[in-house]
Amino acid sequence: MYHLPEISRLPNFVGTKQKRPYIFKGDLLQFADKATDEPGVESWTITWRRDTQHGSKRKLSQNLHITQNA
Repeated sequence: MYHLPEISRLPNFVGTKQKRPYIFKGDLLQFADKATDEPGVESWTITWRRDTQHGSKRKLSQNLHITQNA
């Protein structure tokens, strides 16, 4: 999967093509990686959950999780 950031906390990511490892878990789509260029950040995960409460309308909700070094 490729992530094509349109906005970013790191301006040099905008407009780039970032290859991301991903997995499917039921109604979840997750991609995650280890941070190597952000002090204090160990890893991050972005999770999308398919919204199954709206019948055939396929909506996704998004969650971001960042693990920081102690």
